[in-house]
Amino acid sequence: MGLELFLRNLKYLTRYNFKGTYNAAHQNTLEQLRQETNLLLNKMVDNIPWELELMPHPNVLSSQETVEALLANDKLSLCRFGDGELYMAFLNQSGVFQQFNPQLAAELKEVLSSRDPNIGVAVAYPLYHSLQEFHEKQRLFFRIHGQQMRQMLQPYLAKDWLYYDSYCSMPYHLFTSIDFAAYFQRFAQLWTGTSADSNAVNTNAVEGEREKWKEGSTAQHTASAKLDQGKDIVVICGKTVFNKIRYNIFDTARSIKYIYGPSGNAYDHIDELTEQALQTDPQHTKFIILGHTATVLAYRLAKAGHRAIDVGHLAKDYNSWRMQEQLTTANIFKFYEKD
Repeated sequence: MGLELFLRNLKYLTRYNFKGTYNAAHQNTLEQLRQETNLLLNKMVDNIPWELELMPHPNVLSSQETVEALLANDKLSLCRFGDGELYMAFLNQSGVFQQFNPQLAAELKEVLSSRDPNIGVAVAYPLYHSLQEFHEKQRLFFRIHGQQMRQMLQPYLAKDWLYYDSYCSMPYHLFTSIDFAAYFQRFAQLWTGTSADSNAVNTNAVEGEREKWKEGSTAQHTASAKLDQGKDIVVICGKTVFNKIRYNIFDTARSIKYIYGPSGNAYDHIDELTEQALQTDPQHTKFIILGHTATVLAYRLAKAGHRAIDVGHLAKDYNSWRMQEQLTTANIFKFYEKD
């Protein structure tokens, strides 16, 4: 069960009326509830050794380390595996954005097996580390689904290989208290063209930039980036992704070429999207927002010599932070809905 389905079930349970006559059917319901509760508790207990970091685990960089790795290596592409990609690949399960497709499932497994040093395979860092810094709802999700996700990943992850964090693109919905302004500013350096060396960044300049981001002036951000000349980039996304976004994190690039795919079942058009992307300048990094398809498309483009980064929910997450949206169950549910 993916995070989207989990939230739907949670929403349903909050409305469920447990009152009723004490009959055989009610007893069966209570017995089923008892069994499901025991299963839930067992899963949460199973996750404890992983949260305490007592178990041998693959080498997965944190979100912050993943961003720094992308800045340090301008050849590094990124292919992300969240819960949706894993359930598609291993459980033949459809997602909000994509119906199950056996060819997509096969390609996802191929990507997960990649050992190309310039193709970063990203899995969930929280599966193997403490959940202390994360929001309560995110902690609950990983405690319930962590065991199953680790079991799916285990045969494919090499002990001597470096992996990246697939949740690096949604800090606002993941963490409780980090410097979000600094995090997003650092991520945006992938297209603003500022120094990738964190030690070389002028502290006063960074603080000033943080204030600009907090003030909410897109014009200021764009003007600041233009002074640095920025970079020319390509954004490949569903045609409705930016319809409800007020603050576009990519506006700080020097220029943006958009390639639009369908909002759902984008994999049905992946060959066409691949061809369009390959016709652009190989020096222009591709940032992809396309659900499950983004993982495979980034892989295809990287193999063809184009840097491609699957940024998942980054644009929506940044907009949520700028809008200071409250992370209620209802808002989180909307966050994962199809655009």
